[in-house]
Amino acid sequence: MNTESQEIQMKIKLESVQVLNLNFKSLSIDSSITQEMSVSMQLSVTQNKYDDTNKRSFIVSFLIDLKRQDDSLSISIEAIAIFSTTEIVDEQFLGSSFATVNAPAIAFPFVRAYIANFTLNSGFNPIMLPSFNFQAMQRAKSELKE
Repeated sequence: MNTESQEIQMKIKLESVQVLNLNFKSLSIDSSITQEMSVSMQLSVTQNKYDDTNKRSFIVSFLIDLKRQDDSLSISIEAIAIFSTTEIVDEQFLGSSFATVNAPAIAFPFVRAYIANFTLNSGFNPIMLPSFNFQAMQRAKSELKE
């Protein structure tokens, strides 16, 4: 192993992704009902409130609502991704693009796959969430604060 490889250290690690709350409602048995759903997502990055002694971990929270316009199908999901890092997690770290852009981009595919598998296992066509531009979301959030 050369010295260049030794200098590269892990900065962030996804420890787990957990679904905390799931609300599912269907008024139809049509398996194709998952077409044309509206999607809204809220995202937050916080200290790890589940382990307040660990100053090197943080949480990315996803609140996702999927709904058909006619209310024949709706899904609400609250999921968290727990990360550990080599850095001390403070307010500056939580506001960094590393925590607000990179971490959500790492965790989101797991939440996306969960929703696809859940709907498929529930007898519906799988819902494939669109890609999200977390950098643009963070930029918009920053502009609102100014």
